[in-house]
Amino acid sequence: LFAWLLYPFTVLTHRLTSVRSPLLLFTAIGAVALLALTIPFRVQAQVYGNIFFATILLFIGLSEELIRLQRMADDPTGLSTSIG
Repeated sequence: LFAWLLYPFTVLTHRLTSVRSPLLLFTAIGAVALLALTIPFRVQAQVYGNIFFATILLFIGLSEELIRLQRMADDPTGLSTSIG
């Protein structure tokens, strides 16, 4: 049922085990909670788009992680003074 979400969850789990990021932890917990709503409220949760919002939450978290990694690659010293 949620097999297409295995890859984002795999990447998220790998990043969580290698880097302790509060944003990634929040997105993982939020996505699992949204997907778990299918257990007690099967039809209602699907009507309100729990899978869609869990997917959006995962991709927002992973895209923020990619942006953070890109910034670290651009400025490995962490001494950037520019805003934005």
